[in-house]
Amino acid sequence: QLQADSVRYLNELNVWLETFVNGGTSQIQVLSTSVQQVLHSLGAIASQDGVQGSGLLHDVQRLAQEGQIHNQNTAALHTSLNNIINHLNSQAGFPGQPICIAELIERQRQDHEGLIRTLANELSNEIKDERLRFVDAMREATAINVQAHVEQFKKELKREVQGMTKEVGRLHQEKQSIENQIADLFAFYSKQANNGTIPASDSLLLYMHI
Repeated sequence: QLQADSVRYLNELNVWLETFVNGGTSQIQVLSTSVQQVLHSLGAIASQDGVQGSGLLHDVQRLAQEGQIHNQNTAALHTSLNNIINHLNSQAGFPGQPICIAELIERQRQDHEGLIRTLANELSNEIKDERLRFVDAMREATAINVQAHVEQFKKELKREVQGMTKEVGRLHQEKQSIENQIADLFAFYSKQANNGTIPASDSLLLYMHI
């Protein structure tokens, strides 16, 4: 029913356009005849007053050109409408494939929506992939940065430990040297005390002085 109404409407529109074109053509012919007469008259006027005549002549020619352009546009619209009517008439011969203007518009809208949806999905997937690659790159860069800090800390800690080990060794050697000196002093004190050369109190004072 919708297809039949569309065909009927297009046929009526075609008849109206034919009438309009025929009427417009007749009017343009009448206008062209009138313009020719005016042009002849303007030719006489232009010979006496060239400036005013040439300006009015230009306006009339412009109006005539606009009328011709309007006629051409109307003819093009008429041709397009005939093509649509012929297409619908050719499709009407196949009852299993009803095609009308509304269905064509709806199908085109669905195709556009599907295309936009596909494009949106592709953009979303691409953005998601870029985000994942960015996160992986940042994670890798962070891991490398942390590992570099750990290695640097290990080097500095090793340097500090080596320095402290050397310092402990030096202190141990100094302690050993002091202990040896104390042992020698005690041995000297004992020897002098046994020989009676230095009294015990004097040797003690000597040791304390030393």
